[in-house]
Amino acid sequence: MEFCMCMKNIFCLFVLGFAELIVSLLVLFVLGYFNFPLTFVYSHFIHLIVASVLFSFVFSVWLYFKSFQAPTYNINPEATTGYQYYDFFVGREVHPRIGKMFDIKLFVLNAGMISWEYFLSSTTIQYEGVGYQLIIVFFTLTPFFYCIPVLYLVNYRQYVSNYCIFGIAALYSLGLYIYTQSNREKYMFRRNAHDRSLINLESIPSLNGKRLLISGWWGFVRHPNKLGDIIIFVAWTLPCGFENIFPYLPAFFVIMYLVYQVLKSERKCEIRHGAAWIRYTSCVQSRIFPQVF
Repeated sequence: MEFCMCMKNIFCLFVLGFAELIVSLLVLFVLGYFNFPLTFVYSHFIHLIVASVLFSFVFSVWLYFKSFQAPTYNINPEATTGYQYYDFFVGREVHPRIGKMFDIKLFVLNAGMISWEYFLSSTTIQYEGVGYQLIIVFFTLTPFFYCIPVLYLVNYRQYVSNYCIFGIAALYSLGLYIYTQSNREKYMFRRNAHDRSLINLESIPSLNGKRLLISGWWGFVRHPNKLGDIIIFVAWTLPCGFENIFPYLPAFFVIMYLVYQVLKSERKCEIRHGAAWIRYTSCVQSRIFPQVF
C-alpha cells in the first residue's frame, strides 16, 4: 500500500510537471513562429527583475490597504503589532480574495509550485498572511534568483561526467521523495489519524486536541519537508561545480530562509501545544539535519 501511494505521488508530480512542460513548449513554438527573439528573457534579465520587484511592491501595498476591509477572522495575528512596516512585510490578511472564488494566496503560491499535493494543510496555507515577504519570494526570487545556477551554466559551461549526473539525479530524487512523502504523511495524519496506512505511527496528544507525530518522517527530524527542500536545491546547484560560490547563493539563501521559518514555526508550536511540544522536542531532538541542527 505504501509503495503504491508513493508511486501515485511520483506519477502525479510527473503528469503535472509534464503538462507545464508541454504548455511552455507550445508558447516557445508560437513565439518562434512569429519571430519573437527567444533570448529576450536572457538579454533583459535585469530589467525583468526590476519590473518584478516593483510589481511585487505595488501588489503588496494594495493587499495591505485591502486587508483593512477584511473580516476579523481572516486577519493574521502576527500582523496586528501596530508597526506598519512589519505588518506590511508579513501580511495582514491570511486568505485575501477577489470576490468569493478567486483566492489570491493560491494564485501567488501557484507561481512557484508544480504540485499542490498535500500542501493545502501546511502552515503557509492555513496561518501565514499574504504580505511583501510571500509576494517577493514567489514573484521575484522563485523565477529569477533561483535560476542563477542555470544562468551561470549558460555563461560558464561545466563538464559533468555521466557518473556525476547519475549521482546528482539520485540526490535530487531523494530530496523530492523526502519532501513529498513527509508532506503526505502529515496531510494523511491530520485528515484521519486512524487510517490503516498510519497504524504504526506513534504520536503525543496535545491540549488543543491535536496529536504530534514522534515516528515516521516526523520522528526522524521535526521538519523533514524542509530537509527535502534543501537537498533539492543543493542537487540543483551541483552541476555548476565548485570553482565559484555565486551559483550557490540560492541554496545558501534557501537554507537561511528555511531555518528562519523553522525557528518562527517552533515558537508558535510551543505556545499552541504547551507541555506536549516540550515532550515532542525531547523525543525528536533534531530540527532539520539529524544530529546537527
